Amino acid sequence: MSTTFLNMNALADELRARADRLAHLAKTIRVKESRPGKAFFSAEGVSGREVSLSEVNLVRVFVHFEEELRRQSFVRSGSSKQKIVTKERARTVGVYARSGLWVALENLAAERGQKPSVIYRNLLRSGVHDLNKRLDKESSARVFGELTALLEGFDGAEKVQKMVRIDKDFYDQAIFIAKEFRKSMSEITSMCMAYGLSKVVTQQPVAES
Repeated sequence: MSTTFLNMNALADELRARADRLAHLAKTIRVKESRPGKAFFSAEGVSGREVSLSEVNLVRVFVHFEEELRRQSFVRSGSSKQKIVTKERARTVGVYARSGLWVALENLAAERGQKPSVIYRNLLRSGVHDLNKRLDKESSARVFGELTALLEGFDGAEKVQKMVRIDKDFYDQAIFIAKEFRKSMSEITSMCMAYGLSKVVTQQPVAES
């Protein structure tokens, strides 16, 4: 059996799985006004999300819910539900950032007795998650202005590139944010790592693999 045929089968399976997730959301999604100026979206099998009525982005709501269903490997079979345990491959991203950021990340790795790659991945995961939440509630100009200033606060006249591994679900979220706000993937990932690092510095815990 050819590799191409196997890839096509995998693509077809993923498309069918995504169709199942979207069909499930279409049938179970609910929305209600939670408080003045706010709407609460919910769907079966996922945690709800509150958004501002003045900035409702239905695409982002659906992407958030679908990603959560995919992380749970949620599928529907008739009227029953089951979970399939899968291990998704990580993706690699080329990240350009000032040398000061990389030094700070490597110092954190040494302090924790971990490989720098583990720190990169954990902070990137945390940063993407938190950035997504903030963009749902705050002005994108304010959020990106803050993160740009955070990046510019690191030492180093020139930018250094490093290859960073990220879990596929968070990679997909980062890609979506980059496209929606016309940023490069390198910009989004460097901002997310710097943001995750800033939370560690202020004593807010970051989940580890």
